[in-house]
Amino acid sequence: MRISRADERWTAFVEQSTEGFWCYEFEERVPTDLSVEEQVARAYRSGRLVDCNDRMAQMYGYERASDLRGTRLSDLLPDDEDNRAYMHRFIASAYRLTDQESTEEAADGEMRSFLNNLVGTVEDGHLVRVWGTQRDITELRRVEAELRHAQKLEAVGRVAAWVAHDFNNMLSIILGYADLLAIDPRIPIDLQADILEVQKAADRAAALTRQLLALSRVDAGQPTCVDLDLLITAQRAGLAQVAGRRMTIALDLTCGASVCIDPLLLEQAVINLVTNARDASSAGSTIRILSRCDGRTIRLSVSDTGCGMD
Repeated sequence: MRISRADERWTAFVEQSTEGFWCYEFEERVPTDLSVEEQVARAYRSGRLVDCNDRMAQMYGYERASDLRGTRLSDLLPDDEDNRAYMHRFIASAYRLTDQESTEEAADGEMRSFLNNLVGTVEDGHLVRVWGTQRDITELRRVEAELRHAQKLEAVGRVAAWVAHDFNNMLSIILGYADLLAIDPRIPIDLQADILEVQKAADRAAALTRQLLALSRVDAGQPTCVDLDLLITAQRAGLAQVAGRRMTIALDLTCGASVCIDPLLLEQAVINLVTNARDASSAGSTIRILSRCDGRTIRLSVSDTGCGMD
């Protein structure tokens, strides 16, 4: 009677556990004196899931253990390089592994990551079955991958900031000398157009520098409530520099509302639009920035009086 109660308690524990419990048996018993590669091949060929709990079945997208029992090992554990290495480690460690990762295929075809503990049963020199537990770590691996990606972006941002600051210092020198040449009465008229092209190129490079600095901002993408009209007004001097001396920036800002947005990204978007308008316009053109609020809709537009680009 005590054995029966112990069995009942064990069964209840397995069924209520958040871990997956499973057992594979081999239709063709695996001789342990074969090479590791031959043992892996035979295990893939004849391994079949004979028992598991409902939790394991749910990890693969099934409702009950009965939906998964009888599945071949090769149908759950794809025969690829990583999983073969996993099987090699199991055999080479005397048929016992702890906290080993595998990548397996769920019912919907999605590949999922599991952390496994397993032990093999050897009888008369043959591997006859393998018992194990597993935990689904797919979400953990996804979060880790996102964290690594974020760290890479942060590193790129630091490099971008370093490059942008050094580049900006060199641009300041170029722009300074170009401005001096532009007002120097000794410069022949036929060279004035060339100087203007230098200034335009330097202005475009300055816009690129601002983009690099935007990339380096670790808090980019964080929305903040800002007054749209005040934000654009504060940007006017910088926009005038982007537009150049031959064009006029006209502000028509009557929105009078706040928006929740990353201010840096909005500023960069406006700079890009002004840059496009400048490149598509001729001398004397006006670049107009307009803001309007119509109920719940806020509109910000950038237009120009140029003839466009060929």
